[in-house]
Amino acid sequence: VNDELSRDNPSSMFVTLFLCIIDLSTGEISYTNAGHNPPHIKRVNGDFETLNTLHGPVVGAMEDFAYGEDSVKLNVNDYIILFTDGVNEGMDKDKNLYSDARLVETLKSDNSDNIKDHVYTLFNSVMEFQGDAEQSDDITILGFEYLEPLTNKILYSTSITLKNKLEEIDRLNEHFEEFCETHQIPQKTFMKFNIVFDELINNVVSYAYKDDEEHNIEVIINITEDQLVVSIEDDGIAFNPFNLATPDTAASIEDRDIGGLGVHLVRNLMDNFSYKRFVKKNMTTLYKNIK
Repeated sequence: VNDELSRDNPSSMFVTLFLCIIDLSTGEISYTNAGHNPPHIKRVNGDFETLNTLHGPVVGAMEDFAYGEDSVKLNVNDYIILFTDGVNEGMDKDKNLYSDARLVETLKSDNSDNIKDHVYTLFNSVMEFQGDAEQSDDITILGFEYLEPLTNKILYSTSITLKNKLEEIDRLNEHFEEFCETHQIPQKTFMKFNIVFDELINNVVSYAYKDDEEHNIEVIINITEDQLVVSIEDDGIAFNPFNLATPDTAASIEDRDIGGLGVHLVRNLMDNFSYKRFVKKNMTTLYKNIK
């Protein structure tokens, strides 16, 4: 990201960045800080820590810089607070800063029992301090609480990359059935996915792309202790299939709106489902209980 933003940047625009990856099974955070405000951790026992190590300059300043990283472990009910400098550099009408010291004291003294209240306590404190003064910068606060280890680990995994062609559905079904049979998934379970694949992959191939180029559709298949989890990723236009209205199956064909029956079938065949839009990518995830 730094190399990308540093190129062709004559005006020297930059962004501060704090990036962390949290292992939900252990609570361990791997993180790197590129000139951003140091986040704070409040432990469940009341201890307070500041992640004040900087691992490199702001992003966009220079190419070919190798950023370092560190790690820290969250225990159950510890929380971490990230924020932009509109918080600690918020000013009152006399140009006094809210300050890092006031921010830390606000977090330390807050005895709220959930992360949402912690975030709003800090936000309200900043707004009260500013009073009628004009806000000088954006105020963004993100709170994360580690509630419990994620124990539903992936036992077996496979993936397959499809091209945006309808005949690829057959190849997916063959790969999927072989994987399920190897790991003793009941036939009636994976046959339901065959029906779902026919609907969802068909929709992606037929409607997701506005050009005639070749695209990849990634299908990731995981088996956990009690679920079969399948994610379908594509770089087509943003579209959440689960936003379609549930059709009135009791109505006559003449009175029923066109479309929606396929997704209705998906909803009924799966135990759960979700959709997320990332940067230029859709991810639809399907869950089927197997225990």
